[in-house]
Amino acid sequence: MKTWITYLASILLGLATTLLLGDSIYISSLISTLSQIVMNVGLLLFIPLVLVGFSSGVASLRKDNLGSNNLKGIVLWSVVTALILPICATLLFTLYPVAFPVTSTAGQESFSDSLLVSMFSSAGNQLLSGNPFYTLATASSFILPIVIISWILGYALKPNADVIKPAYSIVNSFSEVMFRLSRAYTVLGYIIVYIASTQTFIALYQEKTVFVAPKFVAIFTSITALTSLIIIPIIYAIITKGKRNPYKDTFRSLSAMFMALTTSNILVTAPVIESTSRHNNGVQKRTAATATPLYTIISRGGTATITAISTLSILTAVTGNSLDIKTSLIVALFSALSSFAASLAPGFEVMFTSIIVFKLANVTLYGAEMTIMGILPLINGLALLLDAQLAMLGNVVAATFIKTDIKPPYKDIL
Repeated sequence: MKTWITYLASILLGLATTLLLGDSIYISSLISTLSQIVMNVGLLLFIPLVLVGFSSGVASLRKDNLGSNNLKGIVLWSVVTALILPICATLLFTLYPVAFPVTSTAGQESFSDSLLVSMFSSAGNQLLSGNPFYTLATASSFILPIVIISWILGYALKPNADVIKPAYSIVNSFSEVMFRLSRAYTVLGYIIVYIASTQTFIALYQEKTVFVAPKFVAIFTSITALTSLIIIPIIYAIITKGKRNPYKDTFRSLSAMFMALTTSNILVTAPVIESTSRHNNGVQKRTAATATPLYTIISRGGTATITAISTLSILTAVTGNSLDIKTSLIVALFSALSSFAASLAPGFEVMFTSIIVFKLANVTLYGAEMTIMGILPLINGLALLLDAQLAMLGNVVAATFIKTDIKPPYKDIL
């Protein structure tokens, strides 16, 4: 059975579990514990997948002199989507503005300053530690250091001499092992989706905000749907010059999108992105292995989109008035800029990037931004759904830039 079907069934089963047992404190505690366990399983797989797969992919691309073109595709897709998506979402929001709902977290003391300082300080310590073992130990929260280490290894592994070829073959074989593990992870991912979706539904059910703010939920989900089904496919069709069907490739990306929606963690979703990119969208292993880790860092157009409309919604609630177009577009640009730091806070991207936007705009809300926490599972899930779609389609873009993409038949996809 196709993974997107099993994932969707798991989400529906998670909803049913919440409706039946959502009031039970014991079930809530059990699901919370299981959620932490399955998240750690995803991270446990992704770290060695980056270390081995990225190194092997870089070496393979350098062997055929395709590294620069591959990188051009990655950067072009990341920058274009990060800029265009929040601007389009902002324009849609100005047509149907809605105030951010007040949650139980509203009015709490803001920890934005300490949060930003601690996040950037931690990232700096990892980058400048000089200890690769420390980098590996802390990579679950910030994978840029391990990407850099993997790139250095891959650069040196280019098989341009007989003495290097055995090492290259061994690393390439190990990367195939990691991709087999990621395939198994993808096939069994419905278990993770069920636990994560139940955790998300229980959190929203107990917080109750979604039940008293239907207009807010409708606007956010509608803008997300329009972004996913219209804006992203148009950009994709233009960049690929019409050679790929955006809706077919998006359909084949559903399993990764469902995983991201429920887990709200791009690192846990990344093994599914790499595996389904290869099996469903015809992306070579070396492209998927190098592009996916980079997309988890720099291709956060979905986070930028949801951050933009969340920020505008909070400002609408605080001021009581809709913002003018000029101010809204400035917020969109700040959201695009802040999205490049989203990887510092996996699972809290929208909260983190919204705080950055307020700092860039020199806006002080005295804790009003804390209202995001109450509904974070919903808005962060929507952001990560778009990020996963961008990563899946971005892998195809990178493959088209080096002219190695193929179109697998439907019967062969996961």
